[in-house]
Amino acid sequence: MLARCLDSLAIARRNVDEPTEVIVIVNGSPREDYSGLAARHPDLVWQFHAQPLGFTRAVLHGIALARLGGVYLLNNDMILAPDALAALLPVRAPHVFGIASEIEFEGGRRREETGWTRMHLEDGLPNPYHQPPGSDVLRGVVWAGAGSALYPRQLLAQLMPGSLVFDPFYWEDVDLGLRAWRLGYDSVVCPASKVVHGHRVTVRRYYSEDQVARVFERNRLQLLLRHPSADVQTQALWLRLRGLCPRSMLELVRPSVLVALWRTRRELRQSVCDDTDYATMSSQVARPHRGRSCVLMVSPFALHPQRHGGAVRSMQLARDLSRDFDVVLLSDERELYPDCAELADAPFASVHLVSGRPELPSAQGADRVARMRNHAHRRLRSELRRLIETRKPAAVIVEHMELGDLIEVPTVHTPVWLLSLHDVLLQPDDPRQQAADDHELACMRRYQGRIVSSAEDQELLGCLSTCLVGNGVDLGTADDYVSSAGKRGILFVGPFRAPINLEGIIDFLQRVYPRLLSEVQGISLTIVGGIGAQARVAQLPCFAHPSIRLLEQVEDMPSLIRAHAVTINPQGSLRGSSLKVIESLAAGRICVSTRSGARGHLAAGFDALLIVDDAAEFADVLARVLLDETRRLQLERPQHDRLAPHDWSVQGRRLRDHLVQCIAEHHAAPATTDARR
Repeated sequence: MLARCLDSLAIARRNVDEPTEVIVIVNGSPREDYSGLAARHPDLVWQFHAQPLGFTRAVLHGIALARLGGVYLLNNDMILAPDALAALLPVRAPHVFGIASEIEFEGGRRREETGWTRMHLEDGLPNPYHQPPGSDVLRGVVWAGAGSALYPRQLLAQLMPGSLVFDPFYWEDVDLGLRAWRLGYDSVVCPASKVVHGHRVTVRRYYSEDQVARVFERNRLQLLLRHPSADVQTQALWLRLRGLCPRSMLELVRPSVLVALWRTRRELRQSVCDDTDYATMSSQVARPHRGRSCVLMVSPFALHPQRHGGAVRSMQLARDLSRDFDVVLLSDERELYPDCAELADAPFASVHLVSGRPELPSAQGADRVARMRNHAHRRLRSELRRLIETRKPAAVIVEHMELGDLIEVPTVHTPVWLLSLHDVLLQPDDPRQQAADDHELACMRRYQGRIVSSAEDQELLGCLSTCLVGNGVDLGTADDYVSSAGKRGILFVGPFRAPINLEGIIDFLQRVYPRLLSEVQGISLTIVGGIGAQARVAQLPCFAHPSIRLLEQVEDMPSLIRAHAVTINPQGSLRGSSLKVIESLAAGRICVSTRSGARGHLAAGFDALLIVDDAAEFADVLARVLLDETRRLQLERPQHDRLAPHDWSVQGRRLRDHLVQCIAEHHAAPATTDARR
């Protein structure tokens, strides 16, 4: 097996354009068995040990001989593809610990190992499993399987001795991955690097099946004790510990093992990450490191698929920032992302997803301070701190006021902090909101930059400096204009998770739509209400008319807009500005909107934006627009000159200029002690 491995390794080394060395640690086998092979490979470094060393000790002997910057740990039952090593090298980065090759099996056997290592709950405890990566994108792993993975030599040498307590085998590489991650380092699998698991090397030569199973379970529980996690059910862990055989229990309470456990727990308490989040580790996707200045964007809501205007805005602005920066996304609502690999074409250098936001009691749903504290939850804070300390971003952009309290996260590295206020929620005319206003304003003042999406929001923050980055549109949509001739459909887009959308469309259905049904023949209404919309309104009779179609999500919004005659925005109140309005105007459709719903677009003078002030006027205007097709076609045609300032590239340039200015001012400021530490 070693002969086949070394032959494949020799070919793989020839495809690497930097110095390499090969160190072979033979342990538990006689030296004379390898004399012929050593003679065939005189350029390799050989070291022989008559007794089996166990995995960790064998690796430590190899590291002690290594002279170069990286160590690729390779089991002798692995066969490398010709470009297996060359494919890994571009993935190296200061924040990456392990880079695993993707594992395949000879003869089409079932893939027990793949390289994409994950954990799933089984009887209340995390259990390891492998999953085929399914694409060429770099994916995060819980651990890089140490039979075919690349590590930085110095960090590996630093961490490896701490895994000696797992001797003789199993779970050492998992422990390595977890300790590195808690220190801030990622591990990934690189599907472009292929290895074939030729024949299964086992430890049965020295250990029986029962002994192997015993050591596996002992080390599994030892790992869970070393790495506390909210994913571990304490009662289940103690039940498993109580069920261990006496020998395993005695091995776990040996003084050296207990000292190692105490030392690991102490080190992890002082690390940059205070939680072990297996799902976050394995849901990451990334691109090879480019070494550019990094910007970290933090979102409380899922950005993909783009189910709401806030997601569209964040994605579009990130795309523009990615021209000059490596943009790293940290997002909550991991459960709403179908598969991170779909973000491979997104503008992000890497994507990190968390979950675990507590359920906010319904009685506190309108409490803005409680909502902020709830959104900036422990797991989001922990991952944010980990990314800041290892990625060392030039700036952190916090999306939405709900995450404003993240400015409190203590860090040693001090980036520029920008708060992107999709909506400014201050209510200066309501004395009952004074405490919430004061809390939000105090939070905003701690940021070096504040971004707003409308001039109206900017006026609300007159006491603070802000940068106006409006909601934009792709001007290519206007170039694809198709008239609404022959159509009488109305479209409303507004996820029901935002109360203003649900309240606005209910009011429209109850007060406006019945009159339209009686005056406009062939009328229909399509509503895009977001995930769960149908369940939310299942008992509301106003949604039951056969001319009403309720969708939860769509893939192609411009095509949906063009399939209708007009769009509406019946929101009774709004902060920020409505993306659906500018999208309708660019697609060549009249938007009939309340004055609040048109916030952010009133001053632009769009002919196709028709403002109404009450339900009666809403019905009058809509009826005229639908019945007078000649007039509608005149008004709806996109006005390129007025749309041009709203192009996403223009808005993105404003954000980039503001960000660059904030970073320059931050570096020019006198050194001071960071108040957040």
